[in-house]
Amino acid sequence: QEGRQLEGYARDSVAYLSDDRLQVYACKGADEAGQFLQKRELMDAAFMDVTDLRGLQLVREVREVYGSAQLLLLADRSVSPMAYLTPAVRAMSLLLRPFSSREARRVVEEFFRVLYRDRE
Repeated sequence: QEGRQLEGYARDSVAYLSDDRLQVYACKGADEAGQFLQKRELMDAAFMDVTDLRGLQLVREVREVYGSAQLLLLADRSVSPMAYLTPAVRAMSLLLRPFSSREARRVVEEFFRVLYRDRE
């Protein structure tokens, strides 16, 4: 449910800001995401869950392979910000659970607004 909601906000934001067509891939869990990333050569942006050790490991791997990708991290209070707000991760944005639909939309819209502004 959360993933679909964020995907919808992402599509709406991209449609509003550009003529780009957004390709969205959703993975259920870190293992599926890891397999998916092995098959991709290019990635501009990713929303990544860092609420467990596998998610933290995966976001570091993504950063190593996709150095210029923009990252929006989803986290909660169970993980210290010191684990994911690091130079090795370089996240552009953070959405902290629990969050409202309004807050999620605002963060996703701001994420894409900055992403497109930086491309100009």
